[in-house]
Amino acid sequence: MRQLLAPAASTKVAHAQKALVYCPVSIDASGCGRIVDALASRFPDGVERGYDGTSGTVDLRKADLQHYAVFVVPSLADNDATKPYALLRELAPALRMAIGGRVAV
Repeated sequence: MRQLLAPAASTKVAHAQKALVYCPVSIDASGCGRIVDALASRFPDGVERGYDGTSGTVDLRKADLQHYAVFVVPSLADNDATKPYALLRELAPALRMAIGGRVAV
């Protein structure tokens, strides 16, 4: 019996080890870069920037968010000229469905 349990106990469970940081490309690229750099050592599979698919970002309209261990949304300010959360508002129903587990606000 012991021999049958040993392989099962030593098998690693695959979990997402990648982070996704919400980065509206034209609003605060340097701030986004600092967040990505700060998270890099914690996520062995990397940290990606998410937005609309431009400038190397992951297109949040098409991405499978369940492959990420964490989705970070930095604090940004809406004003007359910029609306950094417009895409998140548009995608809110899909984000609610994809993001499970604990939420920190």
